[in-house]
Amino acid sequence: MTEEKYSEVSSKPSWIVLALLALGFINQGLIMFGYSPLPFEGHNLEAFLTLGYNIVLGTIAWYKNMPTSKEGRIGTAVTKKLKEDKHKGIQ
Repeated sequence: MTEEKYSEVSSKPSWIVLALLALGFINQGLIMFGYSPLPFEGHNLEAFLTLGYNIVLGTIAWYKNMPTSKEGRIGTAVTKKLKEDKHKGIQ
């Protein structure tokens, strides 16, 4: 396989998760400075929801290990190819 084929691996889900995670961190920062970006009355409820949001997205990003760089996409494609070959019995 050539490098061009590896670089075609889509990183769109990686950027979506990264953007959502950044949004959660921005929201958490606003709460820390006393701003209320979410329309909830209870400060504790708002902080809890934001914390839950960040934990869930952070866990998904960690579990999926989604690459965002060209090198990361190439590495993921190589690893995927090696796993497919292993399952097919190709050494």
